[in-house]
Amino acid sequence: MASTGQTEAAKDALDLIRVVPNPYNISASSELGFGELAQNRLYFFNIPGRCDIKIYSELGELIETIEHRDGSGDQAWDSLTSSGQIIVSGIYIAVIENKDTGGKKIVKFVIIR
Repeated sequence: MASTGQTEAAKDALDLIRVVPNPYNISASSELGFGELAQNRLYFFNIPGRCDIKIYSELGELIETIEHRDGSGDQAWDSLTSSGQIIVSGIYIAVIENKDTGGKKIVKFVIIR
């Protein structure tokens, strides 16, 4: 029975994951207060301390994999593909996989350029 509670707690924790800002509007980025250096940056909040974040285009193409291992609950992403290109407007899907429990969460977000 104890493992069922842990599984439910891990699932509940994954439900708290957020992408900020969402939708991300490039023209509004200066109003958010992230500063010039973070102009194209999105943030994943409430993520597991050890996880992989795989970001896919709306067509299902893997555009970036982030290996988050610092133990914190947040990760910034500069909105670049794995080949260094700035992503275009569209719907994106992030799959966050907890490396400790194996749990997964799918989060959708929108980019407006």
